[in-house]
Amino acid sequence: MSKPRRVRNLDRLERKLGKLSRLASADVLENALHAGAQEIRNAAIDKAPYRVGGGGLRGSILTKTDEKSGSRVSVLVGTNLVYAAIQEFGGTIFPKKGRFLVFEIDGKKIFARKVTLPPRPYLRPAFDEQKGEAVKVFRLAVADQIKAIARG
Repeated sequence: MSKPRRVRNLDRLERKLGKLSRLASADVLENALHAGAQEIRNAAIDKAPYRVGGGGLRGSILTKTDEKSGSRVSVLVGTNLVYAAIQEFGGTIFPKKGRFLVFEIDGKKIFARKVTLPPRPYLRPAFDEQKGEAVKVFRLAVADQIKAIARG
């Protein structure tokens, strides 16, 4: 049986382990989740219907922290524009006031009792296509922080 070895720099090791345990803190997780979610956001912007709202839909897509408590964090990718869901899922629009919807196409006024929009999904396909890349980016962000702690 070999003789026990003396551990040198134990206080330094304890400090590093303390920093490493903080890695699970909400701030670190939140930053890494936002980095991964950015991949999905960028794809959703590319896929969003361009002419809708003069490009406002694309400009409104963002990442947002939904929940942050202790080591539990969730991040959302989406928009709060009222017409975003009907673009994603499709549906029929009816007038809220009056008998007709009134809008212009090529300078000509159009009156309609209803308008049915086909689905033009942009968020779900972006998620489906980029979820693997988002996980990779998340892992890299956490790994970078581990490396920084190990160096420090």
